[in-house]
Amino acid sequence: MAVVNTPVILQIVGYQNSGKTTLVERFVHESVKQGLKVGTIKHHGHGGKPKANDVGKDTYRHRQAGAVITGVEGEGTVHIHIENDETSLKQLLHMYNPFGLDIIFVEGYKQAQFPKIVLLRSVEDIHLCNELTNVLAIIKWFDHHQFDEIPYKVFNIGEHEKYIPTILQNVRRRHGQ
Repeated sequence: MAVVNTPVILQIVGYQNSGKTTLVERFVHESVKQGLKVGTIKHHGHGGKPKANDVGKDTYRHRQAGAVITGVEGEGTVHIHIENDETSLKQLLHMYNPFGLDIIFVEGYKQAQFPKIVLLRSVEDIHLCNELTNVLAIIKWFDHHQFDEIPYKVFNIGEHEKYIPTILQNVRRRHGQ
């Protein structure tokens, strides 16, 4: 019996237009560069059912970044796209697990219990950090606020050469990889 790899799961959360998809793309690119097999899952939080034709949309961008499997859910409708030339029915039924993924980036699903990176577009969004669990780091778009009271690593959005490797290393270490 084959051993199923337990992938690292890392959530990217924030409010709409905070840069979640762009950040997921960057994490996917860097993970693929490191030889990791990557999957993504996106919560379709804008209301309505996701459309099957997603050219130019977030999950399409995830695939273009190198994700092997992508999914989007909204109002009970799930779209899964798999780029795998040997996808069997059994694999489809078990969805992500049999693909031997090393890491799955989850965009959204703020209340899930996985390790999270929180994107803050403005100072007014800081309250989000107190509403979430398992926060690893904050990535912010603004420079003028101190985070003395918050026990997380804080990065500016433009420091991706610094925070992406640091966060990936931290998550993999916590996962025993």
